[in-house]
Amino acid sequence: MNLEDEYKQQLIVRLEAKKNIDHDTDCWLWQGTKTPKGYGVTKVHGKSKKVHRISYEIYVKPIKEGAVIHHKCSNTSCYNPEHLQQVSHIQNTAEMSQRQWYLNRIKELEEEIKLLKS
Repeated sequence: MNLEDEYKQQLIVRLEAKKNIDHDTDCWLWQGTKTPKGYGVTKVHGKSKKVHRISYEIYVKPIKEGAVIHHKCSNTSCYNPEHLQQVSHIQNTAEMSQRQWYLNRIKELEEEIKLLKS
C-alpha cells in the first residue's frame, strides 16, 4: 500500500472515528461498512480495502506480498494491531482448521454433559 504521511494521517483519523473498543477483549471493533463475513472495509485511493490490513500497515509494518493478516482474537471486525499477525495463507488456514476442530469438540462435550445431567 505504501501510504504517504499526509494520507496516512487521514486514514488514522478515519480508523479512530469508527473504533468501538470492547473492554472485555480489547478488540477495536469497526463501526463502518463490513463485508458479509464481518471484515471492516473502507476506501483507500478509491478502492475498498480491509480495515485490519490497513491497521497492520499503519501501526506495525508493510505487508509482504502474498501474506495474510491473521486475527489472533478470531474477531473479523477487529483491527487492534496487537491482535493481528502477518502469516502465510497455509498458516492461516491451518490455524482456522484447528480452531474449528476445537469448537466442534467443545460442542460434542457440551452435548455429552447435557445427556449425563438428564
